[in-house]
Amino acid sequence: MRSTDGTVTFTATWTCDPGYTGTNCTPVCNAITVDNTTRGGSTANTTLYKKSGDTKWFSDSSCQTQVTTTSAPSKTNATFTGYYLAPDNILSPVGSSASPSVLSTTWTVTAAATIYAHYNCDTHYTQGGTDIAGACNPDVYDINYEFNGGSAVPAGYTRVEYVQSGGSSYVDTGYTFE
Repeated sequence: MRSTDGTVTFTATWTCDPGYTGTNCTPVCNAITVDNTTRGGSTANTTLYKKSGDTKWFSDSSCQTQVTTTSAPSKTNATFTGYYLAPDNILSPVGSSASPSVLSTTWTVTAAATIYAHYNCDTHYTQGGTDIAGACNPDVYDINYEFNGGSAVPAGYTRVEYVQSGGSSYVDTGYTFE
C-alpha cells in the first residue's frame, strides 16, 4: 500500500521449513527408532532423538541429554556392522563402518525416522534362507576319510585329526562330525 508521502510498506510472512516450528522456526526434536531386531538381532529396539538439521543425538524427547555412542546390538553367530536407513539397503549407512556403534555426526533429519541394525554372519556361519532376519547357521561340510585303506572305523576309535585334500591338516576342536 502506498502512503500519502510516497513510501511503500511491505509485510513479509514466512513459513517454517519442514522439521521446524513456531514463530522463530525452532528445530523439532524427532524420535529416531533404532531397530535392532528386523534383521534377526536379539537386542531390544530403542528410541533416540535428533533435532531437525542438527548432527547431535539425544537420549531424551526434549533433546537435552546428548549421546555419542550406543551399545552394539547382538545377533547369535553374527557381527554388528552398523546402522542403515533401510533394512535391506547397505548403501545408506548412518555411522561409521569402522566403528559402527559410534553414531553419525553428519546425518541430519527433518522428521521422525527408523534406522536398522545390520549384521554379517561370523566366519563358518551362513545366512539361513533368503530372509534378511534369518539365523546365521553353521557351515556344513561333508568330510570323507579312509581308515586303513577304506574300511569302516572300528569300535573304540575316534578320529581327532583330519587331512584336507592338498595335505593340510587340523585337529578337531569341538566340531561335531556325523
